[in-house]
Amino acid sequence: YIIFKYFIIKMGNEQSSSSSEGAKNPSIIESQNSPRNVLERYGEGIMIKEKDEARIYENSLKGQLKQAKFRGGPSTSVDEQYYYYPYPCSLNHNEHTNIRHDNVDERHPCHGREQNRFGEGQISECSNSKIKGNENKSDGGACAPPRRRHMCDKNLEALTVENTQNCDDLLGNILVAAKYEGQSIVNNYPDKNNSNNKSSICTALARSFADIGDIVRGKDLFLGAPNKEKIKLEENLKKIFDNIKNENAELSKLSLENVREYWWAIHRKELWEALTCNAPKGANYFVYKLDGPKFSSDRCGHNYNGDPLTNLDYVPQYLRWFDEWGEEFCRKRKIKLENVEKACRKDSEQLYCRHNGYDCTKTIKNENILFDDPKCTDCLIKCSLYEIWLDNQQKEFEKQKEKYKKEIQTYISNKEISNNNISNEYIKQISEKYTDKKYETLDKFLNLLKEGKYCKERMTGESSIDFNNDVDKTFSYSKHCKVCPHCEVDCENGNCEVKNKPDGNCGKNVKYNPPYGVKPTEITVLYSGNEKGDISKKLSEFCSNKNNINVKKNETWKCYYENSDNNKCKMENNSENNTAAEKITSFHEFFELWVKNLLKDTMKWENEIKDCINNTNITDCNDECNKNCVCFDKWVKQKEEEWKNVKKVFKNKKYIQDKYYLDINKLFESFLF
Repeated sequence: YIIFKYFIIKMGNEQSSSSSEGAKNPSIIESQNSPRNVLERYGEGIMIKEKDEARIYENSLKGQLKQAKFRGGPSTSVDEQYYYYPYPCSLNHNEHTNIRHDNVDERHPCHGREQNRFGEGQISECSNSKIKGNENKSDGGACAPPRRRHMCDKNLEALTVENTQNCDDLLGNILVAAKYEGQSIVNNYPDKNNSNNKSSICTALARSFADIGDIVRGKDLFLGAPNKEKIKLEENLKKIFDNIKNENAELSKLSLENVREYWWAIHRKELWEALTCNAPKGANYFVYKLDGPKFSSDRCGHNYNGDPLTNLDYVPQYLRWFDEWGEEFCRKRKIKLENVEKACRKDSEQLYCRHNGYDCTKTIKNENILFDDPKCTDCLIKCSLYEIWLDNQQKEFEKQKEKYKKEIQTYISNKEISNNNISNEYIKQISEKYTDKKYETLDKFLNLLKEGKYCKERMTGESSIDFNNDVDKTFSYSKHCKVCPHCEVDCENGNCEVKNKPDGNCGKNVKYNPPYGVKPTEITVLYSGNEKGDISKKLSEFCSNKNNINVKKNETWKCYYENSDNNKCKMENNSENNTAAEKITSFHEFFELWVKNLLKDTMKWENEIKDCINNTNITDCNDECNKNCVCFDKWVKQKEEEWKNVKKVFKNKKYIQDKYYLDINKLFESFLF
């Protein structure tokens, strides 16, 4: 493994030659220096070494599927089930399982797993309590991708030393998991109908193949959620392999780690066959090797008699996950940016919306005229969701980057810096020739991340992907989510242009003159702002200020409502990020903006404290959770006070009241449904 670390330090310097084979497959849209391709090349050397060592013990470790016994099924049944065939694709979870349950669905390996795990709304698991090795926050940590979080491995959780007594039984149960995992990926993969990109399905299968290998060998970092059920699975696998070792004299002198390692090396071919049972025609796995691209046979190499083309199962899991994270980030970012653009900007329909749901064709910042339009609500929603997602992605990136840095330092200093020295069974020797100080940086791997399949594509007007030199731009918000131009935008004949007037006032002027006898209502609004960052940090002054006096984030508005044609709000005391002396808008626009900001901030709070409120197994509330929950409670009380004052503006105006309550319902529906 230390040798492997040397290789990954050097990745990015290796050059691959092209091959005429590349012309045979139009789906090659991935660089030869993508992280996956580089990791595949270095994993191959370790695979060859482990395979050679395992060959000696093949007679003692080789399992036979047709001799496997399954001891599950309906709760009333006590019969053992056999499969009788060497080919795994007809395995049936109804019979071939160790789960005892009368409901056949409960015996399915995918039961309780999210099938839409490649959806844009799915998130990685980076929690310190659910990922092995993430205990010390300062060391960074790995992030389990949604594909791993929802892997179809429920049947493996039922394995015990009583129902899995030998290599045959173990092989049968793992093949069942592999078959249904592959079926789930093929059925739910977003590119399954894209004839030019079917190789992506094979890539997803290869990644699950490697994760199954880590489960078998006791190297899986994912502890399970919400109950850390994978810890029990690992304990049972240890007992099963220990029993296999003790029952065979030839294995007795091997370490338990070696028994597991060799078992996997001997059976990986069968596992790949089961995993690809449902692989579609026209899908070929490919790897860029030193002499050019190499392709599997059809259906991801399902019927190939040799070793699987992939060697990702000999790459440390945290590195594979980091590579997968980068690819998924780029893929989902493109989808989300397209959704933002569709919601905010459509010249053909004269749609030019921006942040906070303003219609830029009517908003004039120079004159502080703010026009909030319902047709721009979707823009506000898409921008808010994208910004929350992007902030979370940046945290995941920083966490994994720190993890990589610590693991590399382990190699360089030859010390146990990491809390979890992953794959330490690979450590056989330390070669003195791997001491070139030239490659002791993180930069090489980060440069590779942008070489991934989806990271080379660029959207017009949006920042390109760079995880190294321009990382801030990579995680910057969309241009469509910025504030409106200073002057209003004019849309004619399908083209939208900013109307810049020579008088400096955009040619318009709006006054705030409350009519005689109408007393304005003062409303102090806590505004979290548009800048990046956690809402708890942006409101830190408010959170620590006991009396909420002179808080910089407070905005003082004065609003009056005479009738539907004469109602205005003026902001006299801007928040710290605004430079204009005042803002003037209609009360209706102020009201919609207030509700939208309330909903937007609610989403941000939910995102920030969800791990605190959903973690029912935690007995000690950590300081950060406690502090944020207290701040959230204070924020709720502040918004309740604001709402009381907002209602005063239309007090005693019954029909007006009903209208605004109806507007609130519409806004809630647009945000939540």
